[in-house]
Amino acid sequence: MFRTLDGLKKIDNISIIRHPNPPEEGATNLFILIDEVENAVGFKIQEGSIKENGVNGCQVDSIIKVAKIMLEGLNKEFPCYENDEVIKNLEDSIRLLNKRKKRIRSEQVTNSEIKKED
Repeated sequence: MFRTLDGLKKIDNISIIRHPNPPEEGATNLFILIDEVENAVGFKIQEGSIKENGVNGCQVDSIIKVAKIMLEGLNKEFPCYENDEVIKNLEDSIRLLNKRKKRIRSEQVTNSEIKKED
């Protein structure tokens, strides 16, 4: 299953670490681990808001993107209707999370403008 992640170095500006290999030089935001020895994927999850804590982990949309990439690779080898539908739903999930982020950013700008006027 991890062949589908071969060559993948970043998702959403999050560098991917491959165990047992060391991270690439200059890699930052090391919050996704592909452990080829244990056949596992691990994620360090963002704690608190980025505004208050900076980037200290990955968010759920990055996890969904990893799952989508893995399923797309699997679907190339073993295509089926159900895989296609799951991939479409993951794409919809990513789109909705991006829409939510844009709305929240917009509301924060509006709220900060309102606070300045008070």
